[in-house]
Amino acid sequence: MTLIMLLTLIFHIGPTDEALRSPYPFVHMFSTALQSVPATTAFTTIMLVLLAMVTVSAVASTSRQTFAFARDNGLPFSRHLSQIHPRLHLPLNAILLTAGTTTFLSLINLASTTAFTAILSLSTTALMASYILTLACITLKRLRLLFLHLHLQHHQSNEGNLRRPDHHHPHHHHHNHHHHLEAEAETETDLPTPS
Repeated sequence: MTLIMLLTLIFHIGPTDEALRSPYPFVHMFSTALQSVPATTAFTTIMLVLLAMVTVSAVASTSRQTFAFARDNGLPFSRHLSQIHPRLHLPLNAILLTAGTTTFLSLINLASTTAFTAILSLSTTALMASYILTLACITLKRLRLLFLHLHLQHHQSNEGNLRRPDHHHPHHHHHNHHHHLEAEAETETDLPTPS
């Protein structure tokens, strides 16, 4: 989905220099692609509404994570951040901390656009790194389980061949030979039948 969005953005962005000089590049992209002020206004409004909804959901999820972390005494002032409002039944202190931090970081853009862009790039890089680490751990675990399954199958198929008969005890030899035949029969039973 992200790749499709990036390809669409690159195809419709127009001259890169003009987009970089614009204070709001996505508005410039809409204006260049649509060539209509009402259409540009409509698409910009949709973008702003979507950004507001994403911000609300991000603040809600981050505040709950902050509350859960503080409940386990993992943050400074955990006793206050882990409190639930008696009337609203919400982690109000965690929500206020998250909203205040988000507002403060947004105000950095007024002082220095470069600093704000650097903070956004750092947070995006950290987010992608967490995704990559999680996917790598899951992939490694599945590969280990696959190799273990193949090793067990190979060990079970060769188990009968690893047994050696005892020549000093004929009865024991007959007993081992009987178990050897049973193992081979079980191995042949486990083999897939041709269709």
